[in-house]
Amino acid sequence: MRLLQQLDMLDELEFQEQVDEARECIAARSFRCAERSIHAADDLSVNKEQETEVSLLRRSLSNERIVLRREEQEERQRRLARIERREQRERDEERRKKEKWQEIARLQQEELNRPSTSAAASLYQALDRVNASVPSIEETSANLQQQINRTNREYAQAKRNREAEERAYQAEQSQAQARIEQQRRDRARQEQARIEQQRIDRARQQQAQEREADFARQVALAKQRKQEQEKQPEKYQLVVESLAFCWEHDTKKDHWRCRGPGHNKSLANDATSLFEPGLLQQARLAGCLNASDNYKQAWKYDDKSGYVMHCQKALAESDADLAKDYGMPGYIRVKRKIYKCSYPIQNNCAVYMQGAGDVANRQIVQ
Repeated sequence: MRLLQQLDMLDELEFQEQVDEARECIAARSFRCAERSIHAADDLSVNKEQETEVSLLRRSLSNERIVLRREEQEERQRRLARIERREQRERDEERRKKEKWQEIARLQQEELNRPSTSAAASLYQALDRVNASVPSIEETSANLQQQINRTNREYAQAKRNREAEERAYQAEQSQAQARIEQQRRDRARQEQARIEQQRIDRARQQQAQEREADFARQVALAKQRKQEQEKQPEKYQLVVESLAFCWEHDTKKDHWRCRGPGHNKSLANDATSLFEPGLLQQARLAGCLNASDNYKQAWKYDDKSGYVMHCQKALAESDADLAKDYGMPGYIRVKRKIYKCSYPIQNNCAVYMQGAGDVANRQIVQ
């Protein structure tokens, strides 16, 4: 549970780092960085409050994108408005020039319609004055072309300036983002080191507390056992050694049938399998695991010639007692060991007497 709590704490700290990073990226209008941090925070969210915070970050990112698009649209509209005003000025200039030429043509027509020479002279003088004040078409066209060229150069230069400013801005944003990333990594390393040190300190403290608690429990248990031993005498039980009876197979050479402690009493009439030849192998299959040639005695029972084998283990409650079932003679029974086992649960058995005979199978001693 403590480890799970520590992992939850780490997840919560990492979630908060991703949230802070997403806010910084949104403020810097680094949308890819913001999306990456929001996605990571969404993966780390484990409760309703954190999911709500992730939703608010997504809404903030969407609003910032809308604001950026609106600003870009307004900037395009301002640029188009400047171009439109410039073109309108050029159209107005063309219109004024056209009106001047129309006025000259009108005056010329009026003079042609007048019969007097003085009037014609006056007309020509007026025309000369107008011509003197109005530049020629070639000059006007040249001036207009120069103005257009100058405007185009100014527009191209302004465009280059804007592109340079945009590149500088992007470079500055990249540097700022790199600084933010580096700061975040530094903070993460520092926080991870701090958490790791706290974990190590808590683990050491916990180990020390566990050692102290374990020592205290051992002392208390030892004291309790001593008190119980002083209050109550020890109870134990004496259990006879288990036996197995093996006889030769009727037709197969060196094959044996055995009945031993591994057979349940209700299945005592079933012979063991004949998968393995040999006396000792079959005896072990019958539950006499520690049988050996040193602990076998020849015996004949119910027309079956074979051996009684001492299994060198205490007879368990679920084991078949062959000495009782077959009524084995005393010269076999008396060579059995007697085991001293704990009571009431039969375990921790140890040899109590060698070849002591029978103790009515099981005897409780206090």
